[in-house]
Amino acid sequence: MRYIPILFIILICASCNNNKHEDDDVMARVYEKYLYSSELEKLIPAGTSPKDSLMLAKNFINNWVRQNLVIHQAERNLTEEQMDFEQQLESYRNSLIIYQYEKLLVEQKLDTVVSERQIQEYYEENQHNFELRENVLICNYIILDEGTEIKEKITDLLKSDEEAAQEQILFLCDSLGLDCYLNNQNWISFSELSRQIPIKTMDEENFIRNKSYSEIKEDPFIYLLRIRDFKIEGESPPVNYVKDDIKRVILNKRKTSLIKQMEEDMFNAALQKNEIDIY
Repeated sequence: MRYIPILFIILICASCNNNKHEDDDVMARVYEKYLYSSELEKLIPAGTSPKDSLMLAKNFINNWVRQNLVIHQAERNLTEEQMDFEQQLESYRNSLIIYQYEKLLVEQKLDTVVSERQIQEYYEENQHNFELRENVLICNYIILDEGTEIKEKITDLLKSDEEAAQEQILFLCDSLGLDCYLNNQNWISFSELSRQIPIKTMDEENFIRNKSYSEIKEDPFIYLLRIRDFKIEGESPPVNYVKDDIKRVILNKRKTSLIKQMEEDMFNAALQKNEIDIY
């Protein structure tokens, strides 16, 4: 059915071009069809420069001529039956009406709140459907200039598991204007991490498993990396990593259920009121 919108537009354009414009200049002709200047004026946005206006006009005229040549050739070679699109257009119109009504219904009545508990429950019930397609990890990193005098202090703090250590790191980084990433909740992919830090390895899994702390040098910076947790490709992902995906699935299920219930209620109400008959 993807061809229907294009077909619909072509039929409308073809019918419009049969109208006579007594006071208009003719811009192009294809057999008995004419393109008038007033039709071009409507297509060019106000404020468009003369140069751009000319380019838009030329492009439209060229496309109009080619389109109408194809229509003319099609009309010569198709039978009346083959050119009868009334049923398809009616079907397309009905689909648009239903789509707009369902969209309005969803906007008005769909519950879009998805709780953490609902996400966790869905994850636990469907964990077998989730599988990591890449390595992911929770990590911290700090980017230093080479020769930074407090490097050793920051290194010790980064290796520490004490909560106060991260607060000190954040204070030092803010004071010295250093870039750092200290999020211990969000999982990121190894590929995303590699865009932030120039990690050079041919074996991601080996690096992740055996490099809980790393120093990576690339002039003029030193990158301090601490890997706190990880999951390997093929394993079940952490729930936080697929949280947004789960939310979309839950909302889509609600949407489908809402529309189905609407149709069922409408059918039963019409049946009870004798507004429909099925023979």
